[in-house]
Amino acid sequence: MQHYKLSTNRAYPVAKARAGFSLIELLVVMAIAGIIFSIVTIAWKNYYQKLQFSNSVQIFVQELYRTRSDSRRSSDNVTLTWDAATKTLQTTNSSSELLRTKSLPLKQLDITTGSGAITYTAPFGRVVTNTDQYIRLDDGNGNIRDILIIGVTGKIYQRKL
Repeated sequence: MQHYKLSTNRAYPVAKARAGFSLIELLVVMAIAGIIFSIVTIAWKNYYQKLQFSNSVQIFVQELYRTRSDSRRSSDNVTLTWDAATKTLQTTNSSSELLRTKSLPLKQLDITTGSGAITYTAPFGRVVTNTDQYIRLDDGNGNIRDILIIGVTGKIYQRKL
């Protein structure tokens, strides 16, 4: 087995063996990791808010479709009412019997419209009024969606603003 002697010549300095990272290197890595973590956290929060808003809109639209379908299926007038303060949707029939209640997951949701109810009449699931109705959903963070209920047919159309 041969042993090599390290050179002590100043022209060719010998590198010192390093045992780990310096404190400066660790601090720089921690600062970069902190910046990346804060950016990811903000992006995740915005994504989650948009996801909740989208989920609330879909629940609202599904309840409108389901109410219209209930009117056709049961040959009875069915009304969907919503309370903007509690973010709940209630479906009742013509004898005021409560069919179901749904809560919207997004609690900062602002629901604005001309009225807080829509009635689908039997047997074809038509809307009582002849004019188009719209329901505006706003989460206060720039996400706004209009749900349009078109004419007496009661067809539903979503519009993103």
